[in-house]
Amino acid sequence: MKTKIVILVTLFVILNSSFLILNSSAQWEQCDGIYGGYVYSLAISGNNPEGSGQVIFAGTMNFDVYRSTSKRTNRTQQLPTGVLLNSIYLLDKNKGWIVGNNEIINKTVTGGAEDMDYAAYFPMHTGDFFVYYYWNWPYPNNGDRFKARITKDTVMNAHKYFYLQNFPDIGTGWVRFDSTRANLLYYFPNANCSGYANDKIIDSLSSRLNNQVSSCVYHWSYARCEDTTNMTLFGSYNVKTKTFRHDGLMLAHTRYAKNFGIMSFDVGEPPPSTYFVYLKGCYINGVTYGDTLLTNITKISSEVPLSYSLYQNYPNPFNPSTKIKFQIPLCHSGAGRNPVKLTVFDILGKEVATLVNESLQPGTYETTFDGSNLTSGVYFYQMISGSYKETKKLLLLK
Repeated sequence: MKTKIVILVTLFVILNSSFLILNSSAQWEQCDGIYGGYVYSLAISGNNPEGSGQVIFAGTMNFDVYRSTSKRTNRTQQLPTGVLLNSIYLLDKNKGWIVGNNEIINKTVTGGAEDMDYAAYFPMHTGDFFVYYYWNWPYPNNGDRFKARITKDTVMNAHKYFYLQNFPDIGTGWVRFDSTRANLLYYFPNANCSGYANDKIIDSLSSRLNNQVSSCVYHWSYARCEDTTNMTLFGSYNVKTKTFRHDGLMLAHTRYAKNFGIMSFDVGEPPPSTYFVYLKGCYINGVTYGDTLLTNITKISSEVPLSYSLYQNYPNPFNPSTKIKFQIPLCHSGAGRNPVKLTVFDILGKEVATLVNESLQPGTYETTFDGSNLTSGVYFYQMISGSYKETKKLLLLK
């Protein structure tokens, strides 16, 4: 018996950003072109380019990876990388590596598919808070910290909104994420903005590099994605980021970090920016990241105390400010942080200041009470943490 052996040879040749296919019948078939410039590299998943389910990847000189599941694809998927792609290597249609001129090897386990979890660029849960540091040019060391909070949520017009307080760029108000169009929205009745009857667009979190949307906000006329690089946050987290340029009456930049929200913000009019904000720490969905202490709270010792202590303020009497020291032991519940509230009351029992209202790790802390706006007299300060409660007296003399 004679065995007939047929060898099918298939070659892919790149000519001016188009695929040409040469098969065993010596016929060339031109596939639809790539609209990204000259192709520098090519890879095919699997050992049989003609088999079903095969994926073709091409890297171009315009910093894009194109992905096609058919040689007759009309428009291949564009996967921005920001580098000139010199080589692509695939194990299968999902796992592969690309190498470019940025001295970095990039890996994919999803076939280069775009990350669709756009909501993660601005996570929202009631109770979340974020601590930012702000400063004005040219004094980066003379700034201060402030806290942004998500205090409550509600449903309006069949959409879930979260109430944000004191956020960079956004300010205070009701905000929601539109999962259909991947837009971050600010509640504004009768806005009629880009198809939204009662919302204005803050940013479009699905934006790719150079994508632009009309924001309908009075001081910004549009928002354009101008950077998508990975960055390090809090010294240890490698995060994907997207930076949006907001232009109009003012020029600003807002950078979002995936899983952390707004990472930085700057604004200036006329440019360049003169006001800068960046994230120091946050508490998201029950987990603390970075440094969440405010400026008026200083951790003076990390040694774990055996019990709670609230010390007498010093100096006392004082004018106009005084320091209050307190100690936090290990939490009896086993959690890493204890909820602590330290408040000041007048002699009638009216609260005049909240010095601390957050969860703190065990240690010894010191905070400052400023009575500049109060009249002379006797005041009381009280610390509550779990079942612990202690009150002391202080005297303001002007």
